[in-house]
Amino acid sequence: LITSANFEDASSHFGNTAVTIRSAAVARHFLEAEKAIARVSGLDIPVTIADAESEGDAVVTPLMGADIKRALLCDLAAATPQDFLYLFAQFLSERRVIDALIAASRRGVPGVLVLDQNKVDFGNPKLGYPNQLTGPELASRTGFELRWANIRREEYHNQFMLLETPERCIFHVGSANYNRRSLSATVLETNVRIDAPLDSVLGRQVLDYAHWMASDPRSLPYEYGP
Repeated sequence: LITSANFEDASSHFGNTAVTIRSAAVARHFLEAEKAIARVSGLDIPVTIADAESEGDAVVTPLMGADIKRALLCDLAAATPQDFLYLFAQFLSERRVIDALIAASRRGVPGVLVLDQNKVDFGNPKLGYPNQLTGPELASRTGFELRWANIRREEYHNQFMLLETPERCIFHVGSANYNRRSLSATVLETNVRIDAPLDSVLGRQVLDYAHWMASDPRSLPYEYGP
């Protein structure tokens, strides 16, 4: 299970995204990463994962650290006017990601962005940083539809990007916020990039989720936000 959720009480009611992956190879990749972290602390994780054949028509790429940003930027750079972009974010402040979004829009790539209003931080009031700065910039410098997550006392704890192409459904999901800290090589974040046929079961599921999240009442038009 790769998810944006934090498994602790304060985050239990936040909006999150998750995907279940049934692949011994992907599980082994992340297990080895956890073992490496444990060794730094002088610990051993005595667990192994047996080889097993994986089924399905999706290509799953495990991503950690700075590789997450590289993969996001690569897919944004490859987007064309025939594609459609969805991006949902609790925090959107990494400058190279913002610039890549602006560049994609100027190439004619259509899309919709749903951002957290950043009014709440673990139940406490927050002053709107960074999205209440990023939002107006993107509203004025791109042609994307911009929307605010419809929240009350919770956080829109989402880190999700989907590129719908004429034949494929390419999406990123995981724990990394779209800010400089999370997309660096200094924080232990875990994401996956999944490339599936548009007409597959997974493709239809992720598109249904994106359409649901990018429409009323789950999100609100930009002009009704903070």
